[in-house]
Amino acid sequence: MTGLVHSVESCGTVDGPGIRFIVFLAGCSLRCQYCHNPDTSFKRRGKERTVEDVLEEISRYATFLKNAKGGVTISGGDPLFQPDFTRALLRTQPSAVRWAVEVSIMAVWLPSASATACTAAASGRHRKAISAACRASRRALSSFRTSS
Repeated sequence: MTGLVHSVESCGTVDGPGIRFIVFLAGCSLRCQYCHNPDTSFKRRGKERTVEDVLEEISRYATFLKNAKGGVTISGGDPLFQPDFTRALLRTQPSAVRWAVEVSIMAVWLPSASATACTAAASGRHRKAISAACRASRRALSSFRTSS
């Protein structure tokens, strides 16, 4: 299985608890005005890599990440822009390291009512919409994990 990886960071401190190894995937369908990683939005800026290649690179840092109470974060772009590659990474993840996935919550498989709530939440218009978007995101990610 291959995917487009924009870059990796071996000592991230803002994408989860502890010190993180961050895999920035290329591609996102949104073009948010205040995107934290706008350079990762375009697939053409990614390099094709295999799941095994990425996991091998992560394994070199596994002991350090575990001792630093950190882990691995899959970010981007949007990891759900490449759902098969993200699922493959999560399915074969080393269990010694904690994993996290940062997503935009604007995935195509969200129910339409949830997508509406997510749109409102993204623009910061309604507190209730933000809560609904968070609940929808948790449900969607839960079903994403269990469908593997």
